[in-house]
Amino acid sequence: LYILDIQTRRFSWVPFGQKPGTSAGGTATQTQTAESPSANQNNLPSSMTSTPSKSHVTLPGATATPSTPAPNGVPSTPGSANQLVPPPRRAHTAVYYRQKLYVFGGGNGVKALNDVWSLDTTVTIEKMRWELVRTSGPKPGPRGYHTANLVGNIMVVIGGSDGRDCFSDVWALNLDTMEWKKIETDTQYKRLSHSSTQVGSYLFIMGGHDGLKYSSELLLFNLVTLQYEHKVTMGRPPPARGYHTSILADARVLVFGGFDGHAVYDDVWLLELAGAAYLPQVTSFSLNIEDSR
Repeated sequence: LYILDIQTRRFSWVPFGQKPGTSAGGTATQTQTAESPSANQNNLPSSMTSTPSKSHVTLPGATATPSTPAPNGVPSTPGSANQLVPPPRRAHTAVYYRQKLYVFGGGNGVKALNDVWSLDTTVTIEKMRWELVRTSGPKPGPRGYHTANLVGNIMVVIGGSDGRDCFSDVWALNLDTMEWKKIETDTQYKRLSHSSTQVGSYLFIMGGHDGLKYSSELLLFNLVTLQYEHKVTMGRPPPARGYHTSILADARVLVFGGFDGHAVYDDVWLLELAGAAYLPQVTSFSLNIEDSR
């Protein structure tokens, strides 16, 4: 576990099993600045050793499990037939809404998935049970390496891959009615392994792979007009990458790590929002997917 102080721009290492802020010797035993990019190519996962291709974006799943779930999610382990659990998966997404965790898509090692599962967190861990969510309306095709953002009561899903194609579609799932809607955009951008960070009434979509190459492009998706917008960024952008993470903190979008088909990154990049007038003026809005074309 590493903690990045965005004020000092330094990482602190927290020994496993200890609470943040403590360490065996009373001080952090490892620190590094966030301003010195480097690439560590050691111990690269076998599924990420080449630029994404049909073989690269196949969605392998965990296989070392005590049971082999049937297609409907019912475990085959004797004695647990009454308890539904999601099939093993990777490259899925999760959002948290009204004390429930919603998991969408991913891959189980054989095929890509487009199922939705929920986990009620209002009970103790011993009583938590997975539920396969029944949705209505046309739904997105099976995929992993997509992004999902919770905007009000709507889960917005962008892009992804089914192991063969890279997607450019945008979908919205109303978590109150459980109805899917496809959002039609004037411009399409194929993306997988990108990141998506909500900044006011925009989603800042960073990097990823477009089916041909990794990208360093920043896309802005307007949550009011439900269309992409072009904005010019100043300064030197991060090198092209996917499989990174990004967050909003202190009027900045921070991008950490990633992979470009050759190197694994451990660098941190900041996009200053206030100085470039990126902070949106819309402070209160609702996502109106009913009027999307």
